[in-house]
Amino acid sequence: MNKKQVDSFAQLLREQRNHFLQEFRRAEQGLDVIAEERESELEEHAQEEQTARLLTRLDDQTLHAVKEIDAALQKILDGTYGNCEACHKSIAIARLRILPAARCCRSC
Repeated sequence: MNKKQVDSFAQLLREQRNHFLQEFRRAEQGLDVIAEERESELEEHAQEEQTARLLTRLDDQTLHAVKEIDAALQKILDGTYGNCEACHKSIAIARLRILPAARCCRSC
């Protein structure tokens, strides 16, 4: 993989990372709006539970995605980006275009 390709993947990874973090911030803001619009105590309790479940799922998914992106960005810095962690062969460019934080090749 040449430097231009690596640089374009680094940019793509940074954009994805920013997207996930912005999505998380929007969700938190949405939850604040829900909290302000509560009508009754019973509804409030149900919304609190739903909100807590949503935030936990979103937080876990977002955190996982950001960690995967950070790991891929670190590999770029280390010069190991695009190498399968299992067999150490190159990951196909087409796979990296779809999953830029891919850790393994399609075979592994």
